[in-house]
Amino acid sequence: MPKHPKKPAEKKPPLTHFLCLPLLTPSSIPQFKASLAHLKASVPSKPAKEVNTPGGNGADEGAQEKALEPLFSPKALRPLGALHLTLGVMSLGDEEKLEAAKAFLGTLDPASDLRKASPGGEEDGKSTAASPTSPPTSEARESQQAPLSPLVISLEGLFEFHRPQKATRLLAEPVDPTGRLLPFARAVRQRSMDAGILVPEERELKLHATLVNTVYVRGGRGKGGGGKRRIEFDGRELIKMFEERGGGVVVQDSGEEVVGRYVWARDVVLDRLQICEMGAQKVEDEDMGQEYRVVAEKRILDGQ
Repeated sequence: MPKHPKKPAEKKPPLTHFLCLPLLTPSSIPQFKASLAHLKASVPSKPAKEVNTPGGNGADEGAQEKALEPLFSPKALRPLGALHLTLGVMSLGDEEKLEAAKAFLGTLDPASDLRKASPGGEEDGKSTAASPTSPPTSEARESQQAPLSPLVISLEGLFEFHRPQKATRLLAEPVDPTGRLLPFARAVRQRSMDAGILVPEERELKLHATLVNTVYVRGGRGKGGGGKRRIEFDGRELIKMFEERGGGVVVQDSGEEVVGRYVWARDVVLDRLQICEMGAQKVEDEDMGQEYRVVAEKRILDGQ
């Protein structure tokens, strides 16, 4: 039987915006500035490709010298102004869709979602083994009636989702001692997907801040075709340093190396949701480096 030609795959609409929780505040900016500088200084070296060195006479002529180069290009380090936690991505191809997304953000009630994510709340109950018909405890009732406190996190450690020996990205984890961040973010994401604002995503939400991404290095976008190559590096040494050895920071009093996860910033207040345009742009502030253009935002708590 004659083979029927395969229909070309339907081209997906381009991604244009994303919904996020920004990480930069007056108190977190100096912390991130110092910790990102420490990361840059901690990038190990690797043997560079052999290069021919012009020699003198005799045996030295054409001698090859092994040089060292950084594990990855400095362009892979994300700038301070680009730090955020992504909840989902959007494809807003025209002004009408963009205005609809902005209007939807205005209708959200993030304070309600945060209360439901608090101990004893609806979202909190989804992650426990308690029966959904069990009456709330007195502690849970008191928690639900108490004034809401803001989300305050730390950003810690360093990891890679798949194979650290062939990494393209390095990420840091947001840590919330109250346990509200993830159920809150899941609820906002699901509500936004149900409304058709976010591109549907079946994978579990894993909040992270991207600190290194080789896609921003020239030639690093793509998966190998069309003259573009996937730039990989062995991230195990860096991950071990920042995940297990406190970033190699030495305690001045004892002279001993810190053990444990490196903390990029403490007491980071997450006070708003933002819709940002994809593609960070260079800004005049050299400390920030680049920033994403914010097209809409919504405070999580009134008066925050």
